[in-house]
Amino acid sequence: MFKRDERVRNYMVSEVLEQIGSQVIGHIPNAHEIAEAEIDGNTVIEYDPTSGIADLFREFA
Repeated sequence: MFKRDERVRNYMVSEVLEQIGSQVIGHIPNAHEIAEAEIDGNTVIEYDPTSGIADLFREFA
C-alpha cells in the first residue's frame, strides 16, 4: 500500500509541476532522520551529519 501511495503522490506532484512549468530536480525519500531532526528543532545535517539522508541534502545544496 505504501508504494502505491508514494506513486500517487509522485504523479500528483509531477502533474502540478507540469501545469506551472517547473520540474523536480531530485527526490529525498521519507526517512526517520527527517522527522527526528524536526522534533529536535534541527536540520537533518545538524541532527545526524553522517547519515545517508544528510548526504542527499548536501548533494542538493
